[in-house]
Amino acid sequence: PSGQRVAMAMGIEPLAPEVFDDLKNYKTNFENSTPLWFYILKEAEVKCKGYKLGPVGGRIVAETFIGIMGADNLSYINLQPNWQPLKDEFGCKNTGFYEMADLLDFIKQ
Repeated sequence: PSGQRVAMAMGIEPLAPEVFDDLKNYKTNFENSTPLWFYILKEAEVKCKGYKLGPVGGRIVAETFIGIMGADNLSYINLQPNWQPLKDEFGCKNTGFYEMADLLDFIKQ
């Protein structure tokens, strides 16, 4: 499916055709039906200045990781599905809640 169709299926407003003006020269209608890989790269450029993935690309990556962990019988999602960190555990500042930055700070120690 095109990037626009995937965005709509996710409930995300697709990028406007004008964003893909550079594709009009190819006369393929890619500005309205963009290959998913190109759409994800353009979305990252337009919405996040190329520093990170946009909503469609980010969700695809996140759902892929979640799917892989869900399929692994030894992943923490399957072994301890109700686990939450305790205060001062793995960089957690508050019981049951921490942000990725807290975890990364803990790893750097």
